Amino acid sequence: SEIMALADVDAPPLTQISSKNNYMALMARSMYKSLEELAEDELRLAGLRINPENFNQSRSRYYTGLELQKLPGAEKIAITGLPASLKIQQFTFAPDEKSCAFVQVGEQGLSLWIINIDNGEARELVGPQLNATIGSPYLWGKDHKIYIRSKGDRGRISNKKELAKGPATQDATGTVAPARTYQDLLRNQQDETVFDHYAKSAIVAIDLETGHQKEILPEAIYKRLSLSPDGQYLLTEEVQKPYSYTLPYRSFPSRFN
Repeated sequence: SEIMALADVDAPPLTQISSKNNYMALMARSMYKSLEELAEDELRLAGLRINPENFNQSRSRYYTGLELQKLPGAEKIAITGLPASLKIQQFTFAPDEKSCAFVQVGEQGLSLWIINIDNGEARELVGPQLNATIGSPYLWGKDHKIYIRSKGDRGRISNKKELAKGPATQDATGTVAPARTYQDLLRNQQDETVFDHYAKSAIVAIDLETGHQKEILPEAIYKRLSLSPDGQYLLTEEVQKPYSYTLPYRSFPSRFN
């Protein structure tokens, strides 16, 4: 029993302080993953490790409890309406610090939740349609808006093996040159198709007051998203073909828009 008590001890909570130092979040976490989580399916593509069931990075950490406190007095904010079984990722405070958001990890998808800091009310803003295989699945905007990477209604792709449509070829210059080696690279056209399926997402703008959703960018593989300081423009870095079989997706060609 003494050994089990040491093995099952809870890790210290993760603390996160808002940018204006008005609030602090404390998130509880466990030391170890369960056997069920370690046994989840995993795809290894282009340097990524993907959970094909919920479009998340495989075996990623999450938090099981959440507390909010006002600073500097550490007065607790009572939170209501949270999911019964919390699995929190990507917790952030809004720039105006009137609300905060987090991703709730589910077996079949990732949903986005919003907490009103004034009254502590939590609500689901977006159902299980987020894509977190590359980068953060959401981005705070201006004028009560938030932007998400949406996978829409796509589900797990069939894992049926297909015959190669042709040879996998690589060109060589004939000169000796040092090259790094990487894990989990693409190997053929079938890998490219699976990578596209899980990495692509549309960019959707959501009005926090009305809940109205509007697709502002079509489906593509967005490596990075960056909002201008005035909130009027969104800079994107979009992965382009041809894909490399010797480098991870971070080194694939990209286009800025």
